[in-house]
Amino acid sequence: METGTAAATLASSADPHVFLIGRPPVTEFLQFVQTQTVEGQTTAVRALADEWRAANDRIHALEKSEAGIADSPEVEALSPELKTVGDAFLADPLVERSYPLGNVSVGMVHLDNVVVFQKFVNLAYAQQLGDYLGSEPEPETVFDFCLPRERRYDPPVTKGQTAQGGFVFNSPSTDFRILGVKALEPDQVLGLDVSGVPATVVAVAVGYGSNYLMTLRVGGRLVLWNGSHRAYALRANGIARVPCVIQDVSRRDELEAHGGPDHPLNTHTDLFLTHPRPPLLKDYFDEQLHTIVHVPRRYRQVQLGFNGGQADLPAA
Repeated sequence: METGTAAATLASSADPHVFLIGRPPVTEFLQFVQTQTVEGQTTAVRALADEWRAANDRIHALEKSEAGIADSPEVEALSPELKTVGDAFLADPLVERSYPLGNVSVGMVHLDNVVVFQKFVNLAYAQQLGDYLGSEPEPETVFDFCLPRERRYDPPVTKGQTAQGGFVFNSPSTDFRILGVKALEPDQVLGLDVSGVPATVVAVAVGYGSNYLMTLRVGGRLVLWNGSHRAYALRANGIARVPCVIQDVSRRDELEAHGGPDHPLNTHTDLFLTHPRPPLLKDYFDEQLHTIVHVPRRYRQVQLGFNGGQADLPAA
């Protein structure tokens, strides 16, 4: 049992995470706990291995009792009250830009039948999202939570200037990144205050992805691709059937275009697409299939630096 001071220190420096265990390789679990968590500094390897073996036994039992549970999950059409909202969502240019690779639709999916590849969920962040959702939300509120149209749930960004041409940005979200670079006309930039008459402006966009609750429909299964924390928050609040973006993947060769060759869905494809009992979102809530660990808080930092130069060149 932690003392009050120790517990307060832990709460201020680390967040509880639910981590799925029991699937090979056991070395990945051991390495994560030992190197990435607060518990790794004191927990014996034997105790961790025993915990993993118990979860592995549970998985072998589920391979028989729940074989095929992820195959051909039912996708329901949106209710009449949400159909107009869904059509407007799909017509949004941001949605069209976010999913250029294949057919995209919106339907109601059951979270318990959704395959997951992400091994852990930050419970503190999921709780924060659950507080945003509230208790007994209306269907349109759930829709906007899953597929935000106006209100976003992104954490705030801190920013600073490190030099005349250097900037630094910080966010607690790993979704924070450089979104793109584009040359703009000066009249496209409000508040532009420079000592001269600009001919063009180079803009670097820093921020978050579209961040919709989204699955890939591939091999007759639905794989949760984005929105793990919202999916967890929804199910923790007793909401299991939710609106979700569904992108169809017609063949395995297309998977690399989504996540790259090192993505778990590409390195362990059979585990997610053909295994009789793949990891499912509901496993986060099975006490025999997860452990709770505390991971020190980190921030995603994006740094930008600009160097300019000029030269006079021959006209011909």
